[in-house]
Amino acid sequence: MNKVRLILCLHNHQPVGNFDHVFENNYQNTYLPFLDVYENFSHLPLSLHYSGPLWDWLLEHHPEFIDRLKKLLEKGTVEMLAGAYYEPILAMIPEPDRQGQIGMMREFLKQTFGVDAQGFWLSERVWEQGFTSSLGDAGIKYTIMDDTHFINAGILGDRLLGYYHTEDHGRLISVFGTSERLRYIIPFHEPEDVRQYLAETAERNPGALLIYGDDGEKFGGWPGTHQRVYVEKWLERFFEMLQENSEWIELMTPMKALEQLKPLGKIYIPDSSYREMMEWALPVDAGHQYEHVVNVLREQIIWGEASVFIRGGFWRNFKYKYPEANWMYARMMEISSKMQKSKSIAPEEAKNFLYKAQCNCPYWHGVFGGLYLNHLRFETYRNLIRADYLLNESLHTKVQVQGQGIQKGQASRLTPSTRDSAGLPLQWEEHDFDFDGICEIALQNHWHRLYIQPHSGGRIYEWDYYPASTNLLDTLSRREEAYHQKIRETSALHGTEGAQSIHDLSKLHDLSIKDDLVYDPYERKSFLDHFLIGEISASSLRRNECTEIGNLPLSEYGVNHHFRDSSQIQKRKDSIRLSMTHAGSVEIDGVLIPFTLRKTLEMKRNSPALTCTYTIKNTGAEVMRYNFGMEWNFALLAGNADDRYYFYEGQPRAGILISELERENVQRFGLVDEWQRIKITFDYSEPVTLYTFPIETVSQSESAYEKVYQSSVIFPVIPLNLKPGEEKRISFIISIEQSR
Repeated sequence: MNKVRLILCLHNHQPVGNFDHVFENNYQNTYLPFLDVYENFSHLPLSLHYSGPLWDWLLEHHPEFIDRLKKLLEKGTVEMLAGAYYEPILAMIPEPDRQGQIGMMREFLKQTFGVDAQGFWLSERVWEQGFTSSLGDAGIKYTIMDDTHFINAGILGDRLLGYYHTEDHGRLISVFGTSERLRYIIPFHEPEDVRQYLAETAERNPGALLIYGDDGEKFGGWPGTHQRVYVEKWLERFFEMLQENSEWIELMTPMKALEQLKPLGKIYIPDSSYREMMEWALPVDAGHQYEHVVNVLREQIIWGEASVFIRGGFWRNFKYKYPEANWMYARMMEISSKMQKSKSIAPEEAKNFLYKAQCNCPYWHGVFGGLYLNHLRFETYRNLIRADYLLNESLHTKVQVQGQGIQKGQASRLTPSTRDSAGLPLQWEEHDFDFDGICEIALQNHWHRLYIQPHSGGRIYEWDYYPASTNLLDTLSRREEAYHQKIRETSALHGTEGAQSIHDLSKLHDLSIKDDLVYDPYERKSFLDHFLIGEISASSLRRNECTEIGNLPLSEYGVNHHFRDSSQIQKRKDSIRLSMTHAGSVEIDGVLIPFTLRKTLEMKRNSPALTCTYTIKNTGAEVMRYNFGMEWNFALLAGNADDRYYFYEGQPRAGILISELERENVQRFGLVDEWQRIKITFDYSEPVTLYTFPIETVSQSESAYEKVYQSSVIFPVIPLNLKPGEEKRISFIISIEQSR
């Protein structure tokens, strides 16, 4: 037999914020049994990468696993790969954070295992050519990507069977491309099929080098794989096959390949990721068109040739596809910038929180839940808010120390609810926080940091509540996904049997989920306004079936770039008041009625409460007879949990947060999250009709299409009956308490 060389590399990862039971299940079903089997074949070279969140969890829960890895490393057949510690996508984070995260991982591996890891696992194989300099500067010699990356550079056929150098501004690293064919047949086909593919490659190209690099979770963690890999002993049979054919299948690690084999040349790789990721990054309409083109080419039996030239989208455009991902990214960038500016006094703990918040999983969506999983976004924001709070505290404490003689460290011993002069300052900022070319407004005191977009409905799009380190508006709007069409066309339930890869596993387990394919025409945030006519119900509001006029949620409030006018923002010693005005008109039955709507938001220095006021004036010649709705979305994670519920006056538990409720003549109402110990209360100046309903998205995950609770909507409504020139004023106070 002609010889073939093979590198086996496994990437093991769990995202920051994943449930502890998910870590444990993957440990018991994947990481531990894999090690149990491999220890009997430890003479076979193997490359391993574990992400930082997984290292942190293993150290706390299963340190014995790390001890077993140490013994394997002592034998010299296992090579550990570095990475960016908390598994960020490098394109998402600034250069100082790239160097910090890579350095953190390399130092951990050196301190824990005594190894100088010079290989790099590229998160989600998202590549941009500038990474070459980042990796080279961090002491990295090679990284692993997909053969798709090389194909995008025009490297085809047998020229894929090896490794290459790539360069950026004089920095040089080596790049390996994993075989898509191997990724699709391991472990879904029999070991003999793998042997046959290797034999065919060796016959065609003696001495060829193939790389298999993929997620370790497919060896027991993905649906149905534990049975196949361990109960049916696929992994054991696979290692036995490699062992029995060792005279012509030469296993090696990437570093051994660099030492023993010459590169096939130097190439430059276009910005790309694996094929499916680039498809997922496309906007939904482009995704439909992409799928259509692929199907046409398959029908013409030329997909194999054409696929070389058909590419999907660009990873960074997930921030365009999902505004929520962009807002999370923008908050991270704000804190990273603040970290760099204050690094001489920035606490090490703040940097660690920032790095955790850079974990890539909540910033995108494909076959895995990703962005749709509210608990992952929750943890990202929690780490961002913790980092921000520590940085603000350090900066403010420094000012206080210099100006007022407060002892160093005093502020760090206080909590937001007990602060006075040492607390965070009352302030406001005008800045393009979300990188859309238009300025937003941030208001801050001891308890809160609010981000407001006057140009888009005058909405609050982020509300960081410092005492609980939570973004109360970590919501997600319902929007169409390309795969929703498959749900609509499905007429029967499906399981996961017979799946050939992770991309075949998402199935429909509940036909009723089709009824939940409802899409929002605006982002589900807060301080949103509505003019409604006709019948109103909680159900019709939830399904966007009420008749709305004026399009207030997407209208512009205030005047662009003139918020520093005292009529827009009034800064007093103990309060800040932001006023936003929209002048528009509504038309009904052919009659056009102009109006002005002014809303104010007041934040005080020494109060966790916010005061909001609306003034609506009929500036036309006809009577305004509409309903005015005021929408607030709150994200409190678990809509079905008994410890999260609504309340009215006289009814302390009106229903859990997933409830559709309707209640007339209420002035005090709100919601409670006992898990976070948060109570949010609305006190209106006059009775309102209150509607509540949940926002639930439909997304795919690795096991099924699923409905995910995202937020609870509080929607007070008042009737308007304004004569020409008449105005209506309504005010309310939002207070937040946190029990100890």
